[in-house]
Amino acid sequence: MLISAGIIPEAKFKAIAMWSLWFGASMMTTSSLYSFFSKPKMILDAFKKPFAKKEGKAKDLLEDIELPMWIFAVGIPVVGAVTVWMGHAWFGLEWWLGLIAIPLVFVFTLIAVTSTGLTAITPGGALGKLTQITYSVLAPGNVPTNLMTAGITSEVSLNASNLLMDIKPGYMLGGKPRHQAIGHVLGIFAGGLVAVPAFYLIFGGDISKFTSDALPLPGASIWKGVAEVLGADRVLHFARFPESPIPDRIQ
Repeated sequence: MLISAGIIPEAKFKAIAMWSLWFGASMMTTSSLYSFFSKPKMILDAFKKPFAKKEGKAKDLLEDIELPMWIFAVGIPVVGAVTVWMGHAWFGLEWWLGLIAIPLVFVFTLIAVTSTGLTAITPGGALGKLTQITYSVLAPGNVPTNLMTAGITSEVSLNASNLLMDIKPGYMLGGKPRHQAIGHVLGIFAGGLVAVPAFYLIFGGDISKFTSDALPLPGASIWKGVAEVLGADRVLHFARFPESPIPDRIQ
C-alpha cells in the first residue's frame, strides 16, 4: 500500500526497510521489554543466588572441576578495561560511557544465565534493547555508541548462556566445566586470528555496503533501526519543524 501510494519510492529492500523498521523496531522493543519484565521473580532470583548463604561448612564438591573465583575477580576488571579501551579506540566510545557498560554487562549476564537455566531461553534481544534504551538517555542521538554498547552487552550475556548450556553435554562427554571454560577462551583467540582476517578478505574492509541492497544484513538493520528510533531528539526536531532540511543520513 505504501509503495502504491508513492510513499515508498521503489520496491527495493533498503527503501522498504527504512520505513518498516521504524514500526517494526518499536514493536520488537516493546515486545522484548514486556516479556522481560513480565517475569520479575526470574530477575530477583538472579541477584539472590550469588549472595545466598551456604549452610554448613562442607567441602564444595565442585571446587576441583569449576574455575576458582579469583579468576573472575581478576579477569572481569582486566578484560573489562581492555573492552573499554577497544570501544574508545575503534568506535569512538567516550571513556565514561564504556565504563558504565561493564556493570551493565555483569547485571544483564546474571539475568541471562538465570533465564537460560530456568526456561532454556536466553533473552539476548531484550537485554540488548535495554542497553540501547539506557544509552539513548546517556548519549542521545549517538547511534555508534548505542549500537556498540548494546553489542557488548548482548554478546557477553549470550556467550555466558551458551557456556551454561554446554555444561551438561560436556559432562556426558567427560569434560569438566573448567575444561569447557578454557575451550571458550581458546575460541576467543581462534576467532580473532581467523574470523577477522577472513571477514576483511571477503568484504575487502569496505563496510559502506552494509545494510545496502548489495548486503542488506537484516539483523544489523534491525539493531540500527532501533538505535535510530531511540535517537528521538533528532526525530522529534523534524516532527516539530517539518520545514527543516532533512539530512541525507535520515532520508
